[in-house]
Amino acid sequence: MHDLKLVLTEHSLQVGEAYDWALLPSCGAVVVFSGTVRDHSDGRTDVRTLTYEAYEEEVVPKCVAIVDEMRRQWSDLGRVALLHRIGDLQLTESS
Repeated sequence: MHDLKLVLTEHSLQVGEAYDWALLPSCGAVVVFSGTVRDHSDGRTDVRTLTYEAYEEEVVPKCVAIVDEMRRQWSDLGRVALLHRIGDLQLTESS
């Protein structure tokens, strides 16, 4: 079963739920990367929030193309979840 879960949302990311969804009896690993909002950036120590924007009509096809390329390179790849926040995020929130 080869599924894709692609989400752009203003709501908190459910990283644990995505991990659970990705589990398959035929796969021996689940790899998770969750970027988070931190309190600093190049030359700044006062970061409090980040604002993400995305143009869904461009982002979704690009993400699908990335997953298609992944599947070409690794034909036995299981489920892929791509989740990304949009809007205002606070410190430590997954982006």
